[in-house]
Amino acid sequence: MAKSYNLKVYSFRPTYFTYLSTFRMDVHNFNDTCLNSSNGVLGMLVTQLIATLLNAPCDISTVYPKSIDTEAARENEIEFDFIIVGAGSSGSVIANRLSEISKWNILLIEAGDDPPLESDIPGLLPFVLNPRTSWEYDSVKGTGFCEGSLNGKCYCPRGKSLGGSSAINFMLYTRASTKDYDRWEALGNHKWNFKSLLPHFKKLENLNVENLRNDFHGSNGYLNVEHFTDTIRKPVKLLQESLVRAALELGFPSVEDISINVTRGIGKVLATIKNGVRQNVAKAYLSPIRDRKNLFVLKRAHVSKILIDSEKKAYGVTVFKDNISTDFFVKKEIILSAGAINSPQLLMLSGIGPKEHLNELHIKTIKDLKVGFNLQDHVLFTGLMFSHNVNYQMPNEQLQIMDDLYHYFTRRTELGSLGGINSVLYEDTTGDQQDYPDVQAYFLKIPAKSSQLMTIFNAFHMKPEIIDSAMQIPGDYIIIPGITVLRPKSKGRVYLKNNNSFEPPVIDLSYFSQKADKETLLEGIRRIKKLGDTAVFREQNITVIKLNITECAPLDGISYWECMIKYMTTTMYHVCGTCKMGPVTDTESVVDSHLRVHGIKRLRVADASIMPNIVSSNTNIPCVMIGEKASDMIKEEWLNIEKNESIRDEL
Repeated sequence: MAKSYNLKVYSFRPTYFTYLSTFRMDVHNFNDTCLNSSNGVLGMLVTQLIATLLNAPCDISTVYPKSIDTEAARENEIEFDFIIVGAGSSGSVIANRLSEISKWNILLIEAGDDPPLESDIPGLLPFVLNPRTSWEYDSVKGTGFCEGSLNGKCYCPRGKSLGGSSAINFMLYTRASTKDYDRWEALGNHKWNFKSLLPHFKKLENLNVENLRNDFHGSNGYLNVEHFTDTIRKPVKLLQESLVRAALELGFPSVEDISINVTRGIGKVLATIKNGVRQNVAKAYLSPIRDRKNLFVLKRAHVSKILIDSEKKAYGVTVFKDNISTDFFVKKEIILSAGAINSPQLLMLSGIGPKEHLNELHIKTIKDLKVGFNLQDHVLFTGLMFSHNVNYQMPNEQLQIMDDLYHYFTRRTELGSLGGINSVLYEDTTGDQQDYPDVQAYFLKIPAKSSQLMTIFNAFHMKPEIIDSAMQIPGDYIIIPGITVLRPKSKGRVYLKNNNSFEPPVIDLSYFSQKADKETLLEGIRRIKKLGDTAVFREQNITVIKLNITECAPLDGISYWECMIKYMTTTMYHVCGTCKMGPVTDTESVVDSHLRVHGIKRLRVADASIMPNIVSSNTNIPCVMIGEKASDMIKEEWLNIEKNESIRDEL
């Protein structure tokens, strides 16, 4: 007889898909008689195979720090020197570095839990975006963007687990342009230029690519960096090779190491992975130190307020866990690393923010600051598509996932990559000869008419009619360049819906409020589209195709692409800037160059929200760098304070 196993992959928004696909595989039910007929050899081999596969997930699993018992913490009257809110790409770093000082007790508070095992496998990324790992925010409904998304709202996932958004991101290692950080310092932020920040970038990194090691990389950091696997299916491998050749044909330079400084050209990406396994920042920074006696981690805990006294000094936080409210007090300071959405939300709930807005919600204003303003993000366009017909026997999709899992667990191939993302293309549309790219493109290759294609579009929360249209695209594979504007001029805002800390904040992305951003995107689309005119793409039967969106399909030329921008845009998940760093003379700034909140004692913010201007690449690694720099500043300041106090005591 044969047994049938069904693996259903469910959508996390079943309102329009009950499930994405059903994989069915028939396997023989080996019984004793069958196995004994082979004198035991086959039985032994099958048993070994099964044992290998059953144990394989253990090889990629991580032991994270345990969560403390809040009742025990109260009973033992544990005093915390520092409280860190948020265990993401900055908070995990700060918790590690501050706990290096053994006499300091560190409390790290995270709203989520440990990341699920599937987040460790790069190729399962679309299945990681769900309420267990993300806040699942939506923006307010805009005009002229995200109209192809559910309810016309941009889907804004933000990490909610140890590791934060580094547990759900695309794992790309890029530092951005050196010019980005020099701009930060020019705005009055002392020692935030690239030269000053390079030691922090090197400190975080353990580069595992021999030919790229040089004075710009680090090799002793916690975060492992290497390339995605090159052992992938022939059509995807062919795309990677063809893409580079086509870009060179168009005159793009080949860049050997595009991670250390964004420059015009095409280059192979580095990733925060280790032997094909995701290295989220908590895995890198917290797991190795999980037994430190002075590090206390509180998971599944919701911080509702920062406690601030009459002298405007932060002295604790109010935390809800299991529906019980507890106040935790701090001796030195509180560091907010809750991200560019939740850090400003928590500040405003605590009375730090725009006075007029707080008054409307009956929140007493402690400090009137431009919290929540200056929101910047990389808008992502996915409407330019290429169809690729290949001379290749397409695998049976029902067996493909099983094959992929087997190869991944035994060799770290296939699912050790991200659907063809191997190279990144940067373009400078300004023509100012400064080699400061303003457009970025990644290339995803997906089997046409597949559940994989459906899954990816579902992960972006696209409308059913958009997904149905994508599923009708002809050809064997679809190539989707993810095109983004790197230095947008448009700015949005985060603000409170009400004074309930459990209510999501209001996110207004305001893409294209500045016309120049749409013009840059249109020019970027035009230039990336030229790949279809190259001899390389023509030889490979790679052609530009139209997505059949009712309003856009009859149009041609720039009118078509302007229409597509309305529907096929979403967030790149790079929201930043909402607690702007700047001198006190900058009326829009929230924190100073030491990340201290203006006018509030013993309170800092350290995450993507402090960026005065968005960087010209993915934001994860800059956030890790911010954590490293913040840690050094905090340690230097408090060790000097303690040293001076000791000297005074001796006198």
